[in-house]
Amino acid sequence: GHHQTGDEEVSMRSAIISHLSADAAVLAIVTSTAGPKIFPQVAPTSAAPPYITISKVSSFHARHLTAAEGVANPRYQIDSWATTSDAADALFETVREALDHFYGGMGQNQHTETVQGAFLEGEFDGFETPRGANQVDIFRVISEWSFWHTETVPTH
Repeated sequence: GHHQTGDEEVSMRSAIISHLSADAAVLAIVTSTAGPKIFPQVAPTSAAPPYITISKVSSFHARHLTAAEGVANPRYQIDSWATTSDAADALFETVREALDHFYGGMGQNQHTETVQGAFLEGEFDGFETPRGANQVDIFRVISEWSFWHTETVPTH
C-alpha cells in the first residue's frame, strides 16, 4: 500500500511514549493509577502534574531514489511539567537519561522504530499560569530533540 507520513509520525511519537513509559526513573515520577502520565501534544485538563507531553516540531526526510528505505530526522519537543522548578528539572533529567544518545529499537508492538540516534538539541525553562481544575502553578522544562530513524519508503 501507499506510505502515509501521518502514520509514520504517529508511530514515532508512540515509540517515544512507549520508551519513556518503560523507563523506571521516568515512571517513578509520572506513574498514576490510570497509567503513565505521558501525553501526545497536550495533557488533559484533568491531569495533575508531574507529567510529560510530546509534540512534533518538524521533520526532514533524506532519501535515496532507488532504496526502499530512507532516514527520517524528525524533531520533537518533550516538555517535563511539575509544580516546582526543581521537580520539573528532575523529571527532565530522567527524560534526558532515557533518550539522549539512545540507538536501537524503540517502542513496542506495531510502534517499533529503528532509531539511529536521539539527541538533545536544547532545553529551556517555562512557566505556565494556572489552568483547568487544578489551579496550581506549573513549571516546565521544554526540551527539543532530534531523532534519526529508518523509515520505509514506497518503491513506486
